Amino acid sequence: MDWGSNLPAILLVLAVWAAVCASLGLLVGSLGRNQAEVAGLGLLLTMAMAALGGAWWPIEVTPDYMQTLQKAIPAGWTMDAMHRLVSFGDPAMVVVPHIAALAFFAVLAGWLSARAFRFD
Repeated sequence: MDWGSNLPAILLVLAVWAAVCASLGLLVGSLGRNQAEVAGLGLLLTMAMAALGGAWWPIEVTPDYMQTLQKAIPAGWTMDAMHRLVSFGDPAMVVVPHIAALAFFAVLAGWLSARAFRFD
């Protein structure tokens, strides 16, 4: 696969995406009351973000409201950044807002999970 000329930017997007996933995983784990509930909630969240974020099909083929909704979730920011860097060959500076939004999601989810975490 040709990753294009922006490999450092791609790795940065993926690293911030990993931080989002880790923070959301901690949040889901902190909110669930048992292992089955956490697994179900995690699966639901994963599938919803993949579908709405453009991981199942190109978001460009969906109606305008779906393309707008994509920007409300972390998976949408990640998929848009990856498409811009890999598929369209945009320069790395184009994804700076994407990285900032993902970092915001990671910090917010991390803060919420720290508030919801309980020692049982």
